[in-house]
Amino acid sequence: MVTIAQAKLRLQELFPGGLHGEKMKKHERGFKDALRQLASDLYAAPTLHNLMQAGQYAEVVERAYSLVKQSSNSFPAPFEKMAFGNGIKDHARQREFAEAFCAWVLPEQPTQPAFEVFATELRHLGCAKWPILTAYRFLLHPQTDVLIKPANLANAAEMARFEINYRSELNWLTYFSVMDFYEYMRKGIVDLDPKDNIDVQNFIWCIDPDQYPV
Repeated sequence: MVTIAQAKLRLQELFPGGLHGEKMKKHERGFKDALRQLASDLYAAPTLHNLMQAGQYAEVVERAYSLVKQSSNSFPAPFEKMAFGNGIKDHARQREFAEAFCAWVLPEQPTQPAFEVFATELRHLGCAKWPILTAYRFLLHPQTDVLIKPANLANAAEMARFEINYRSELNWLTYFSVMDFYEYMRKGIVDLDPKDNIDVQNFIWCIDPDQYPV
């Protein structure tokens, strides 16, 4: 198993300029910045508040799906997008979903009650997957929040010998542990000058040999 120091060297070999080079921007950072702007436009607090006050819950649900639908590069994976799309076709809990969605994505800091309620709504949709639950806050609050894509995250956690308490079922312990892990990794790669957790996620993703083979 490689060390963090070895992983940093490998990243710089694969991506000249490291986290801020042109290759990283082309392959990883660029499309995530585009999604971040889309999320900011779709989920601006005044817009969501106005929609909720007007009872336009279906529009909030559709906006939640828009980010998933328009994402690319397995962010989330195609089968996860399909599950979300199929789930909302006959979704009878539009108000419940909209309320849970707003309570989860809008606050500066995540809370366990909001996590649990939104996770429940994703289960009703049949798409209770980590990338879907975490992508919204990750893009809206990139300084503090995390993206959980299980396979490469497990690879990085094993490399760092960090316990992330991973379970495939959505649960607060795993989420909270991964938040700690991102903070740990951000400190570990400080010499690469990560400006936010998108850079941390790019590091975690790109050092996975399944994504960028040697």
